[in-house]
Amino acid sequence: MSAYLDVDVDLSHLVIAHDAVEMETANQHWLALNPMVGRVLGWRPTTGGWFRWVNEQGVPVVEGVWWSSGRHHHFNHYAHDEVGEGWLVVITEQGFRELSAWAAALCRGGVVWRRLGWYGAEGKGQAVKHLSLE
Repeated sequence: MSAYLDVDVDLSHLVIAHDAVEMETANQHWLALNPMVGRVLGWRPTTGGWFRWVNEQGVPVVEGVWWSSGRHHHFNHYAHDEVGEGWLVVITEQGFRELSAWAAALCRGGVVWRRLGWYGAEGKGQAVKHLSLE
């Protein structure tokens, strides 16, 4: 996490991603709050979660969440199983209010990468979407 906290990223990026291409390590892919944004808001990183930040009152306001669905290592090509995993960056209502007071405009978005076939051998696809906050 120390390398994450030392990242120097433009403040226009609220969420940053790490994608270690061609690297098979436990922490190769992740999403997290831009640490520069956290510092500007007076938040500080804390333990107890992935990329968790607390506000000045010590209340958790944002955190990275890793999810998984299906059994990746027991995938059965003939059973037509679907498996997936990914990261979300979640923010509490209090955190959203503090962020909204600082940021000029906010939107939520997502990126989905899909691979087909046995270990993705049959192709890859990507979708990017920006959604309203309403």
